[in-house]
Amino acid sequence: MYGETLEMQSKTKSHIFLTLNGETLFDFWIDETSDKGFCLGPSIESPHIHLTTFIKNGKIRHHVKHKGIAEPSDESPLSGQISTKLVENKIQKIFTKRLKYFHGNKKCFIFTQDRWERIKEKFRDFRFDAKGNLIIPLELHFSQIDMDFSNKNLWQKVRIRSLLTHEPNYGYIKTKKGLRWIVPISKNQMLSCPLSKIDELNDYLSKIIGIDDLFDYLVAAGVEKEKLLKNKSGIK
Repeated sequence: MYGETLEMQSKTKSHIFLTLNGETLFDFWIDETSDKGFCLGPSIESPHIHLTTFIKNGKIRHHVKHKGIAEPSDESPLSGQISTKLVENKIQKIFTKRLKYFHGNKKCFIFTQDRWERIKEKFRDFRFDAKGNLIIPLELHFSQIDMDFSNKNLWQKVRIRSLLTHEPNYGYIKTKKGLRWIVPISKNQMLSCPLSKIDELNDYLSKIIGIDDLFDYLVAAGVEKEKLLKNKSGIK
């Protein structure tokens, strides 16, 4: 499999394009491996560096490979593995910690309908194209939400349980410890997450599948941002 993945970049089926104002800034190739895992790497001529992630013998395994540079033990500058059972337990704990009961009349703040339609319009740019390439607008990552709930042009107040049949199905509540993002899952239970912890699950998954190691290694190998950029204009 290791020898096979060295050839993945030329055989790639799909790309992940990170865009800004409709222009592609970053381009990563991605493909499926023979064991139903995936390979991911930057679409640059050199250095050839990529991440391979797969599940084998009850473990999620990953390694970062750099063509021409290898360690004798595993032929990989960076690698890691973790039991799928440990991952399942961790994810279950994250969700259990966020599961809360709420009173039937408890209310939350949601986007007004006009505002939600504008937000949906932005998300339409997050899509797969006809060739199966994933397009991710960076505007979605860098955008900020105006959390001034007193502005009735932006926010409306509704009962939390009404979100069970509403689009979007989430809202926000104020607590003594700050704002929380909430999603009802029944008439008296909801997932409730502090805004400061909203990326907790994504950050955990990024670590265990090796995304963090890939970017750490790109930096360590001296691959500068300018080399990854497809369109260098307007980037500082």
